[in-house]
Amino acid sequence: MTEQRTKPDSENANVIRMRDRRAPDRFETALPNLPRFKVEVTCNQDIGDTIKTVIASKLRARSYLVDDHDKPDWILSIIAFRHGEMVEMSIILRELFRSTTPGTEVDLVDSEGHVGLRQGGWVYESLRFHGLFGVPAAELDGFSERLVTDLATEHMSRTAPGRVRREV
Repeated sequence: MTEQRTKPDSENANVIRMRDRRAPDRFETALPNLPRFKVEVTCNQDIGDTIKTVIASKLRARSYLVDDHDKPDWILSIIAFRHGEMVEMSIILRELFRSTTPGTEVDLVDSEGHVGLRQGGWVYESLRFHGLFGVPAAELDGFSERLVTDLATEHMSRTAPGRVRREV
């Protein structure tokens, strides 16, 4: 295994974003440099599929990749239920990251400052947003548009589309 070192694209040099270390895949040539989302909706009613479809379409409209890839940059988790004409939702946005280069963790540092690495694969997540919402079912499309806009501008501004991709 060869060690690959990259400069992290965050203000914290000890954090490597998932998107900076991802290996090229089927999206690499078609849509490069786009953060990936995984949208998870837990709902035992038909409205759950509607919520997932609507929010995924709003994210795609903002140039984010939305798929069920096993290495997303962001996970948007929604627990929802419909009560009459209202849809009640708990919405959580999580950003995934690693503390070091994937597959390695710091083991020791010698007297010359060289770092020894041991095998690892630790992924961490950061809770970026949590909100509870009650939305009339008829207004789900408008709510989803406002939600995605707010998340993109307020909570994800550091990872706008167009940043450098990484290999994993």
